[in-house]
Amino acid sequence: RPLGMAGALLAATLASPLLVRHAMAQPASVSEPTAATVLEERVVVLEAGTAVESLERVNPKYPVGAARERVEDTVVLRVDIDEEGKPGAVAVVYSGGETTFQKQIEQSAVEAVRQWTFTPATRGGQPIPAPAHLVSLHFRMYDDSPDISRRFANRYRKAEQLASSGDDEKAMKAIEALHEKDARSIGERVLTLLLEASVHERMGNVPEAREVAERARSLLDREEEPMAFELAARSAIRLNALVGDYQAVLGHYEDLLEPDSMLAADDPLHGQMDRIRQFIAGEEPLVTEGRLEACGAYCSTPTNRFYRGLNRSRFAIESVEGRIDTLTLVCDADTATLPWTANVVWVIEDQREGCWLTVLGEADTSFRLVELQAQGSSDSRAP
Repeated sequence: RPLGMAGALLAATLASPLLVRHAMAQPASVSEPTAATVLEERVVVLEAGTAVESLERVNPKYPVGAARERVEDTVVLRVDIDEEGKPGAVAVVYSGGETTFQKQIEQSAVEAVRQWTFTPATRGGQPIPAPAHLVSLHFRMYDDSPDISRRFANRYRKAEQLASSGDDEKAMKAIEALHEKDARSIGERVLTLLLEASVHERMGNVPEAREVAERARSLLDREEEPMAFELAARSAIRLNALVGDYQAVLGHYEDLLEPDSMLAADDPLHGQMDRIRQFIAGEEPLVTEGRLEACGAYCSTPTNRFYRGLNRSRFAIESVEGRIDTLTLVCDADTATLPWTANVVWVIEDQREGCWLTVLGEADTSFRLVELQAQGSSDSRAP
């Protein structure tokens, strides 16, 4: 689009005090940690692997009705891929809305991906099935039409006024109406989601706010929608910092820097990220309160899980209330699955960084994830 997300009406809307305050606020301070009580250390040996890659793609068709009504969307799909690289079950994880037009777009996305082929994942050099592989498809009207309609802008501002006044109940009803009736372009959808995230946060629902902000970020194409991408990324950074998910924070920050920086040299965000890195590199334990919750559409089978990027290569799980069955670690495409054992510090081999931890078990199980600084190697090996 000639103006893209830099259209005057969108720029004015993006400059709303509520959203700017929400996206730019400083991350919260971290609660005082406690040390884990452990009996032994075990080294986690990762099994080498490679990830799924798309090989041949079929572009989805833009539904005629959705195109006529200028409905845009991004559809995130969960695809189960077999050891030959063929897609099996395909399910919608989420998209931008729930109207008839969005359902048409979702169906078009599903039909297209069912025709794709993939390079299968491998483990130990052998191809393996890859359930729950995520794929995103963007549906955009690339023309001279405005990104934000005047009808939406007027209704959005009314919802924003309700949110600014502190009337959260009425604000959420107005936001729901925007989702259902008025938000059609991707810019309108993202603005509505970010306003919803700001209201959730003020109501004390920080995990819900983070989920909504992450959804807004996932709908966007960095190159085509830079202003909205930056605002959504800042909101996701802030909310992930509030819950202590620093790997997600740093990941979104890197998205703003690569391939070309969207941030000025004196942007306060650089200093905030430096402080987070210093905190991660410090000696104090990093403590996260975890809970196993239903995985929902992200998983191929009903599962209760906790999923989090690890900041350090040495960690323990303590204060468990409920039942934990297994732990899974993914470092790039290398993996390890560990039967749950209490009173253990797990040490990822070679002090690997950028790993993701999945905890599986009984619904509503609560625990404390304690991340510790590396203290040398151990001869004990994880089973």
